[in-house]
Amino acid sequence: MKNRQWLLARRPHGAIQDSDFNFVETDAPPPGEGEVLVRNLMLSCDPTQRGWIAFGTYLPAVKIGEVVRSGGAGRIVASNNPGFAVGDVVSGLTGWQDYVAMNPKGQLNSRNEGKQLLRVAD
Repeated sequence: MKNRQWLLARRPHGAIQDSDFNFVETDAPPPGEGEVLVRNLMLSCDPTQRGWIAFGTYLPAVKIGEVVRSGGAGRIVASNNPGFAVGDVVSGLTGWQDYVAMNPKGQLNSRNEGKQLLRVAD
């Protein structure tokens, strides 16, 4: 599976520009022990991200070369965690990318009540 990602290329000065980001394609990461693989179906683009890519806020600044931080909602497509099953709908800080492998403990919220809504995004 290919994983499209938007990486932070540089700290923005003034208005955001295309050159502040790099678009890359990598292989989707396999989930490690205790992790899940989430296929993002919805990503946020909101004002707090301006701070996250420019400087530290209530969270540390996104590092140059890292995936741009954002909230997202998606479906688990692989799981090595007994608390989350393939097909579960989750939300959390998943970043601007198609797939993210992460430990869900304290990072993902179950959104299974949204399964009906996300059917159209599959």
